[in-house]
Parts: sequence; C-alpha cells; structure tokens
Amino acid sequence: MTPSMTPPITSTPSSTPTPAPSHIVVDLLDHASPTAPWWGVPVIAGIFLVVGAVVTFFATRSNDDRKANRDHQARWHDEIRGLSADAIAAAREVHQFSVDQSRFYSVPDPADQPDADKHIDAIQTQAEAEYAKLLHTQGGLNLVAPASITNALSEMVVAAHVVLIAVEREDSDARADLRPKIGAFIEANRKYLGIED
Repeated sequence: MTPSMTPPITSTPSSTPTPAPSHIVVDLLDHASPTAPWWGVPVIAGIFLVVGAVVTFFATRSNDDRKANRDHQARWHDEIRGLSADAIAAAREVHQFSVDQSRFYSVPDPADQPDADKHIDAIQTQAEAEYAKLLHTQGGLNLVAPASITNALSEMVVAAHVVLIAVEREDSDARADLRPKIGAFIEANRKYLGIED
C-alpha cells in the first residue's frame, strides 16, 4: 500500500458514549418516586373521563330542553293561529249575515214582506250557525291561548252575540261595535305571534 492509499487518521474528541435505551429505562425507574401508587394514572384518567361525560350529558340535555321548548311553542302558535283564523272568519260571517239581513227589513212593496221575512229567517239561521262555530272556536282558544287573546275574543263574541240578537233598528249600531272588536282580536293575535307592521 502506498501512503496515498492509507486512510487518514483523524482524532476524535473524547466524549462519553451514548447510553443504550435499556439504560434510559433503568435510569427512569431508578429516579421514580417510591410513594406514587401504580394505580394513580388510571384513576386520574377515569376522573377526567367521568367529568367529560357529565359535562357532555348536561350540555346535550340543555340543548334538548331548549329545542323541546321551541317546538312546543311553535306547535301552540300553529294551533292558536288556526283557531284564531276560524274565529275571525265566523265573526265576519255573523257581521255579513247581519248586513244581508238588513236589506230585507223594509221592502218597497208590503206584499213582498212575507218573502222578505223568509229570507230574514234563513239568514238568521245561517248567522246562528256561524255564531255556534265562533263559540266552539272560543272553547278551543280558551284552552291554549294566553289571556290577551282570550280577553279580546270574549269581547268579540259578546259583540257578535249582540249583532245576532239585534232587532231591525239596532243592527247597524251592533255591527259598528263588532268591527273594532274583530280588529282588536286580530291585533292581540299579531302581538302574541310577534308579527310587526
């Protein structure tokens, strides 16, 4: 071998050799606290698991309760809206039948009065049927609607009853009293349902 072929000799600094992995484990075990129980880590992990489960349970329950309340209110809103629409329609029909009836109170020819009286009786029967619908609807609303709606409804029902029993000379005043009661009932419903102009 020639001198150019010999590997160069380099000096290595003196250092301690890197320990093998087995020395690390032994070193950690040598430094472990002799008072720490072997079951400590599983107990702490279990506590965190239970706390996490309890927090998740209550958060889910809170969300479910809020959703159930929202659904419950929406259901009653729909029920009240439907019953109120029926009550308004029935009150308006009582009003309209009273208007129709008033046309037959005075006919130009007295000989036509018996026919007019038959029309009056037929219209009165229809008005009474609508009033019965109004009373039926009032019963349903009294079960589910708040006091603001039921109070306005009661006033409207009383006014509709006055229209129903009004005689010839009083029917115009009774109808004039019924119209604002219908409007007040509509406004009470709009306010309850949160409808703004």
